[in-house]
Amino acid sequence: MPWPGRAVEVDPEKSTRRQKWRVCGVQFVPPAVPLSIACEGISALASRWGAGGVRFPTRRQSRHGFPRGLIQSLMNSENRPTSWSAAVRSTVINLLAQFGRTVRARGWIYSKFPCFVAGVAYALCHRSASAVRDIGDGFCLVLIFLLLASLGHMANDLSDLDIDRLVGKVRPIARGSARQLQVMLVLLSAAVIGLATIRYGLPEGAVAAGCVVVGLAYSIPPWRLKERGYWGWVAAALAQRTLPSALGFTALDTWNATAICFCLHGLVVGIRAMVVHQLGDRANDLASGVKTVATELPPERLESLMTGVIWPAEIGLALVTTGLLAVPFPWLGLSAVVFVLWQQRGSRSRGPWALRLNDDLDQFYRVVWGGVLCLTAIGLHVARFLRPGDLS
Repeated sequence: MPWPGRAVEVDPEKSTRRQKWRVCGVQFVPPAVPLSIACEGISALASRWGAGGVRFPTRRQSRHGFPRGLIQSLMNSENRPTSWSAAVRSTVINLLAQFGRTVRARGWIYSKFPCFVAGVAYALCHRSASAVRDIGDGFCLVLIFLLLASLGHMANDLSDLDIDRLVGKVRPIARGSARQLQVMLVLLSAAVIGLATIRYGLPEGAVAAGCVVVGLAYSIPPWRLKERGYWGWVAAALAQRTLPSALGFTALDTWNATAICFCLHGLVVGIRAMVVHQLGDRANDLASGVKTVATELPPERLESLMTGVIWPAEIGLALVTTGLLAVPFPWLGLSAVVFVLWQQRGSRSRGPWALRLNDDLDQFYRVVWGGVLCLTAIGLHVARFLRPGDLS
């Protein structure tokens, strides 16, 4: 039976995941909509700033996708900036795009970021600080998370350079020297710990340090927990999901039953993501001699573990967390029901149920948790900002 991470043939004509949305007269594949809108927004700002008429292609318009198409657009002769200020702006955007490609941001921004930002948005809704302070704390936590995720993926790619070359994988990180990449890891680690300590305090700095240590221990020798059986699953889930959420709730002083459910749910989602990832890399790991749970156990056993333990635990925790969130925010519970009913439309034409469930869960976290909670937090803080006399 086809599973996430294993090869499967799906008819693109019958797959609703490949249905295109029309936005402003242009068709987009759904996952590319945010990136396409972002590119168009950057283009508009660049034009307004006088950046020499630079136009950043959408994913549909570029053969190479984002951000490679963005970088090539910057390198085109007609996109050369006409002033030093435009040159600086173009260089900064170029460097950010290259950094995002180096840390493979497109591989984790859709799966890990929504649950984290949902927890931060929930915590901000329950805090009675000023709107300006909440906005600053929220942006700071988002920056810390992005640095943490970049650090973890960069460390993993750096430690797997020889293995990736052996199986024919070429990572963007391979273009830099080992010394430069090691220095970048140190700088990212210091930035995460320093930012959390300076902005929030020593307890938050200690949690951030735990995120960094566990994230590095997952891939870097002599620990290299990714090859130590189930410890690799737990370490990856803690470093990329549970501990960052715990950092957010500690920094915003919002520890309650909902926060605990968020953290436990992140642990289970992280383990599920590791199972899918290791199943997808099983052939390459066997060829290169990397020992993971997926190489030590037959795929059928991992599939039974998913259906019997991991998915029931994840769905159960998601239901409990959504129920707790629906108490103060009833519209979130209504959004969850509408989303589930909408997802059932034409679900059989979207391929095997295992693939559908894996994808539907991630979309649920993006739309219902991340989207609705962020809109709720924004609405509450706009109202609080317009009525400063109501601040406690």
